[in-house]
Amino acid sequence: MALFEVVVSFAEVSFDEVADWADKRLDKTLGIDESGEPKLIAEAFAAAMYNRKIINTQNNPRRAISEPPTDDPKPHQAARVQSLQFNKYFYVKSISITGDAAGPTIVPINSPFIVSDMKAFRNFARSLIFEPNVVWHLKAEATVRPISRHMLSYSKIPFNKEVTLDALNRLPNVSIVSISLKRSDAYRVLIDLIIKITNPSIFSQLYFSLQYNNWSIGHVESTSNNITIHPSENAIQFFGELQSASSESYNALSIVIQNFLTGQTSNVEALAGPNATSYPLLAVGIIGLSLNVHMPPFKEQLIASLIFNSMSLIPSTNKKKVMLSASITIKINSPLGPKSPLNIQKMDMSVFLLYENDSVGILNVSQAPVKQLDEITYQSQFNTKYLSLTDTGAANKTHPIDFRIVGVASIVGSFALGPLNIDQLLIENNVPLVGLDSLNDVHVDEISVDRTQGAAL
Repeated sequence: MALFEVVVSFAEVSFDEVADWADKRLDKTLGIDESGEPKLIAEAFAAAMYNRKIINTQNNPRRAISEPPTDDPKPHQAARVQSLQFNKYFYVKSISITGDAAGPTIVPINSPFIVSDMKAFRNFARSLIFEPNVVWHLKAEATVRPISRHMLSYSKIPFNKEVTLDALNRLPNVSIVSISLKRSDAYRVLIDLIIKITNPSIFSQLYFSLQYNNWSIGHVESTSNNITIHPSENAIQFFGELQSASSESYNALSIVIQNFLTGQTSNVEALAGPNATSYPLLAVGIIGLSLNVHMPPFKEQLIASLIFNSMSLIPSTNKKKVMLSASITIKINSPLGPKSPLNIQKMDMSVFLLYENDSVGILNVSQAPVKQLDEITYQSQFNTKYLSLTDTGAANKTHPIDFRIVGVASIVGSFALGPLNIDQLLIENNVPLVGLDSLNDVHVDEISVDRTQGAAL
């Protein structure tokens, strides 16, 4: 183990678009200071790792890259690569490094990063967003000064290296962890998201427009104005609003709402525009980035319960059908929250009545009017609807009878953004009904004899 002071003078730093996955030496992340000035990028490189083939730790002191403080940097020479490239300066004070012959040394570097060719940097930033990797070309001269005055110093040690950096590759592994609309109000549908991203990079505040079938349905932006996305999985909080600017976009949004409430996913596109990031240096590079994410459905049933308040059965000449009239109380789980009313005006319902997992009847109700009682409670009444009986024996069971209703419903109503028509809403609910109890409680209250006719009373 030995302690050394290292100074490195960068003669040239250039960028090559050509992919080179072999022999990665640096794993760095890119950042920008809060000022947003195009001259500086704070923490331009997070760490530098150097291979023992370059730095011989057995015969020579450990060497590592840093940057020299200098007051008058000379202009760079022309870059040596033929593809996109640019030159930059680094300046870092001397740093102390503890060498270890057993393996590579990781050296953190926190340094201003000066861009001398803005066009080339924007090309680099775009490749960093859209390509799987980018290649840096580093040229430097290092000076190694041991802390001990009794040891030799080393100067003008050449360093010439190609470094492959992992890029974002269009952020292919993006998914929605959770979604909530409960902050919505009477006029807006507000959305809160947690998005998982598994690629490394650093952004400022992120902003994406949302599209479905190429129609705009709203926007989301990150809750933080300084997003650091580390390697591996990252959970980033977003907030935004679902909205429509035309009848076509409203139709697209209605499909997304329909899918959300009926247990289906929607393939939503998050599109980066000119304001996708508040970092000016990265804004041009990120324009056009499209993230295809699956919007998960509402985790609860919209119709939470059905309660039959009253029921009237009228026999018909058809042994398999009776006429049914009923009053029903409907409880809902609104995904919009308490401040955004969900107005239901009419309801269709097609359900099976199950008793002990056997079907005893089929009920179809259409255009039943619905009245709202409070935020989550509604009431509906229908008259003389046919109930098709599949097993009449259950009606003679001991009361109360616990039926189970399974089927689908459709609602017609409105919400904060306009009309709302939702089909195929799942209904699954237990309903207690009063049975005949095999007519065991029948007794005679009174006998009346009017007249006799022949031998009969």
